[in-house]
Amino acid sequence: MDYKRQLMAGWGGVEMKLRTILGISFLLLVSVVAGCGGGSNGGGSNADVPSFRPPLIFAVGMNPHSLSIGDFNADSKQDLAVANANSDNISILLGDGTGSFSPATNFAVGTRPFSVSIGDFNSDGKPDIVTANDGAGTISILLSQ
Repeated sequence: MDYKRQLMAGWGGVEMKLRTILGISFLLLVSVVAGCGGGSNGGGSNADVPSFRPPLIFAVGMNPHSLSIGDFNADSKQDLAVANANSDNISILLGDGTGSFSPATNFAVGTRPFSVSIGDFNSDGKPDIVTANDGAGTISILLSQ
């Protein structure tokens, strides 16, 4: 069975299409949909109707459950952190400021990360990442360097 999990994230939306086979969900795609303004897909007269460019597709780990937005490389551009439950990792995608992102870089965390959030946990002014690990009853904290 195919289904889509939709998340709202700061600007536009992120849509993850998953396929479930024998009770295991596998990632098919992650897409970022950025608004282009003007209504009716970028030129219509109804400014109250949102419009979007075609989705951009990005690969991440298996069974992505949640994402957060932050600036992980201090370039003032929004980056994504995605919790991948069946990969036991998170994917970081660095934004280029145009709505596109670099290929994912993965970081190991605990078993079945279900959610991901961003904060400055060691007060150094840099965004750190925390995951809630459903499979182990733990959290993982990744401190920025």
